[in-house]
Amino acid sequence: MRDVLHMKIAVVLLAWLHGLASFAIGAETTSVTRVQESAPVAARPAHPYFRITVVDEETSRGIPCARLLTTNATEYWTDSAGVAAFYEPDLMNQKVYFEAASHGYTHAKDGWFGFSGRILDTVPGGSEVMQMHRDNIAQRLYRMTGAGIYRDSILLGDKTPPVEEDGKPPVAGQDGGDAALFKGKLFWFWGDTVIPRFPLGVFKSTCAVSDLPANGGLDPEAGIAYKYMRKGEYGEPRPIIDLPGRIYWYCFPRVVRDKAGRERLVSDYAQIEQPMRTVERGLIEFNEGKGVFELVRKYPDDCMAPFDSAQGSPFRHKTNGVEYFYYPAPYPSIRCPADYESQTNFGVREAFSCLKDGSRFNGSAEQLDRDQNGNLRWHWKRNTSPIAENEMEKLVKSGAMKPEEQWYAIRDADSGKLVRSHSGSIYWNPYRKRWVCIRLENGGETFIGEVWHLEGDTPLGPWVYARKIVTHAWKDHHVSFYCTAQIPDFDKNEGRTIFFKGSFSAEFGNDKVPVPRQNYNTFMYKLALDDPRLFLPVPVYRIGDKARTYATKQDLPDNVFEPEIAWFAPDRPGKDTVPIHQAVDTEKQTVRLIAGKTDGRGDKPVFYAVPFRDDFNASSPLAQTVPLFEFTQESTGRRIYSTKDTMNEKGFIRSPAPVCRVWPNPIERFNPYKVR
Repeated sequence: MRDVLHMKIAVVLLAWLHGLASFAIGAETTSVTRVQESAPVAARPAHPYFRITVVDEETSRGIPCARLLTTNATEYWTDSAGVAAFYEPDLMNQKVYFEAASHGYTHAKDGWFGFSGRILDTVPGGSEVMQMHRDNIAQRLYRMTGAGIYRDSILLGDKTPPVEEDGKPPVAGQDGGDAALFKGKLFWFWGDTVIPRFPLGVFKSTCAVSDLPANGGLDPEAGIAYKYMRKGEYGEPRPIIDLPGRIYWYCFPRVVRDKAGRERLVSDYAQIEQPMRTVERGLIEFNEGKGVFELVRKYPDDCMAPFDSAQGSPFRHKTNGVEYFYYPAPYPSIRCPADYESQTNFGVREAFSCLKDGSRFNGSAEQLDRDQNGNLRWHWKRNTSPIAENEMEKLVKSGAMKPEEQWYAIRDADSGKLVRSHSGSIYWNPYRKRWVCIRLENGGETFIGEVWHLEGDTPLGPWVYARKIVTHAWKDHHVSFYCTAQIPDFDKNEGRTIFFKGSFSAEFGNDKVPVPRQNYNTFMYKLALDDPRLFLPVPVYRIGDKARTYATKQDLPDNVFEPEIAWFAPDRPGKDTVPIHQAVDTEKQTVRLIAGKTDGRGDKPVFYAVPFRDDFNASSPLAQTVPLFEFTQESTGRRIYSTKDTMNEKGFIRSPAPVCRVWPNPIERFNPYKVR
């Protein structure tokens, strides 16, 4: 009898280990024999796992990269479906507490001493759903690269998006993920690539190809089905830069046309030596027959000096009949004609600068290009250093430049906090009819883990007010999220929905223990531009000299070429805002701004503002706003509106109470519409 019992135990253990059967230890019995007798084979679960799905409480979509932590510090991280397959032999059929946490998400307090989690009954084959609140405005969708993207879902037998190349070795980690649309397909590029087989991976960049969603590719909501360029006995992703040396990074891949109209895929490159020191730059071009990038030209060192700050995913924009690539990191201060022949010709590259022609920046006031009235002259110039954030900071600190003379000064739309830029992207958005900027912050709540959203009326802005859409911090856990950029080829709903990616890594955070499987890989986020939390103050322009009227960009008359920025205010209704209408007084040739309803006339508001109240709280989220005053000329009845409480023009009397509260223009000495 004892041998029979031993045999039964052995059979059960083998089935357990192979995932063919599972059993539960009841609260009132511990006998293996009793469990076998009380659980018919047909009723046993197909796997031993307990499914935990962590979902966004707003959308009910699974949250990738959410940590579930038990009281004995066992960690489980959800896959890209928000699923964790839990199995611990001694914790099955138990009440187990799981703390839930993730970057940019919070779990409701359980009530017991304020812990953020839930007690779950871990029944093999059972399941529970845990909801989390999304603090981020943007929604994390899935991990784009690496092994085990849907690992837990596969263990549970779920059907998953076909993002894996069957039978091919996966990558273990990649950063970058820039895309270029070349001959109807998306070519994806990454820098250093980690492989499972050996600690040293691929250090000459890697590439994969995917189909556009309209041409058979996956919906960007679901994932991306890459086909990697591979080689060798193991079929691993191979290097794509065919140059001598060990470490090469692709830089800014872009598609250009030559004089014959043919598409050419080119990229800058950087040769790297430790510790992350660039020793050479140049231009490479993709050879379709060989499937590698080959050298076109090494850039001379003396040519790089004015333009070595060209960074970011280049975007196209035509001005004065010429189409340019603009390099948007930290903001578009460098451009180059977007034809093939111009790519190696540094003589045609231009910098956005307020320095005298031919100057190399040294921080002195004598270098600044000013007119006879002392106003800075901002222009696109060749062979001249660009002036961006670092340079402007030095000039303002030394007193050579006034703060209002800067061409951008990014700040939180609610608090007014200055936001330092690291990198990002800028693309035209057909829904907003503005340039949309996805911007990584330098030195925010984390070192480089916060992402902000801005809008500009032109490629040069004005870039002023921003709103945070992503953080990669929770409590004292900080990770980095770099190489951040929008993927405009994935825009949906006529631009209402955009997608952006970034590299998730512990490298520049304070979490020195990397997140398993997730670390050093790219993630996809989605942003809904019609989300009211995202509505930003935009420029409100003052038009005309005497009979002044006001308009935002969409309502500017076609014959107005250099509108003056008066203040900033949202052009869409948001929380705690009131519509501001414009009533025209033809007799006095003036207009009046009216807050609220206008007797049912149904005219379109000019903008939206914060209602003026005497008890306005300086600690309010709208503390950045200022009163908008109405001034009336006694002799003519003409009205002028200003955020200043006094007028330079004589004969104007200020109204007793402001019309409303708006956002000030901190760069009033710079107007992008006057740039040539």
